[in-house]
Amino acid sequence: MTSIYTGCFSRRWWIFPLFPAAPKLGPVYQNVTSMVPLWFPVLLIVPAFAIDPCAAADGRALGRLAIGDQAGVVFMLRIHLAQWPFADF
Repeated sequence: MTSIYTGCFSRRWWIFPLFPAAPKLGPVYQNVTSMVPLWFPVLLIVPAFAIDPCAAADGRALGRLAIGDQAGVVFMLRIHLAQWPFADF
């Protein structure tokens, strides 16, 4: 699902600037000549690959809540490490 999300978002990011546009509501202080894409997509695919081993772990050893806690911590660490370099854009 994360790869589909990233692919669809990236396509919009590449296709939107191809269409001409003009601002219809004011005030616009920048000259806009083409459609402006949304922000850079969230890199959900990085934590998804890190969470897969957590989800595949044997649930009887840790319990479902412990696996969920572990997956949450892994998600937060990986999304932070993946998105931080792209914050400069």
